[in-house]
Amino acid sequence: MLQDKLVSLDSLLRKRLADLGFIESATLIGRPIQERTMERVLDFDYVLISREIDIAKYHAIECVFDNLKNGSSRGLDVQYAIFDGPMKPHSEREHEVFFHVILHTPETYKQSPLLLCKNSWQFERPFLGKAPSEYQRFPRGVTKGGLFHSGLGIGSLIKMVITDSSLYCGWEQNGGLIQPKVGEKVFHELDERLELYYYSILRAASNTIKLFTGNNREGIDLKMCSDFQMYLGDFKFSGLPKEIYDNKRLLRNKTLVLSSMFVSQYQQKALDFLNGLKKYIEEKH
Repeated sequence: MLQDKLVSLDSLLRKRLADLGFIESATLIGRPIQERTMERVLDFDYVLISREIDIAKYHAIECVFDNLKNGSSRGLDVQYAIFDGPMKPHSEREHEVFFHVILHTPETYKQSPLLLCKNSWQFERPFLGKAPSEYQRFPRGVTKGGLFHSGLGIGSLIKMVITDSSLYCGWEQNGGLIQPKVGEKVFHELDERLELYYYSILRAASNTIKLFTGNNREGIDLKMCSDFQMYLGDFKFSGLPKEIYDNKRLLRNKTLVLSSMFVSQYQQKALDFLNGLKKYIEEKH
């Protein structure tokens, strides 16, 4: 079964990261693999923190994930990227597993502009070493100012949708050194753009529910969509996150028929949702 294969890969990954000896914090974000719905495209976010990153350590981490790709088969494509920011997996095989490796030192973790993500990560339990909250803690949770203005807040999500792009934090080799890099990734393909619009709506909805309920562990799932409709029932677009969540599963399962017009319509829906949500929160909260 696919789920058994993924649990095996995750167990192997945990062992090899521990064997490296220099990873002081490793966390799988979200539900355990055993509790996840198996879809044709699956991505898993791992936050790794090392006291320092040099070329040897970076290549050692690459080697761990390169070895996981040996789990690929005719019907299963195993891929990874060391990248902190929204990213769209892409494969032509029947099933794809994408390991999104969010690699930091304690200093770069604190400097990352994705504050709303880190606010959620602080409640996750590591499978190796320290919890993310030991590096940066957000005692107030999500605030209105953070929801509007911080990285992956409503303002930055609007910019993402308009420009079809997103900032990311990564690593760049320069001579004999490897250094943190902040760059911009532009999305061109229809499925990449649509995934970005879906992400912006679901991320904004999740962040908003955290503000309204104080539950900072609210993820991007069906429960969040239901909570959003319950707490913001008089918001014009309160049902859109549920629609998007259902469509995202169709997109991931490669059963959604795409066209330029369809994708452009959702770009406008995302902008209407985000601008309307900001106005609603200003008036209601």
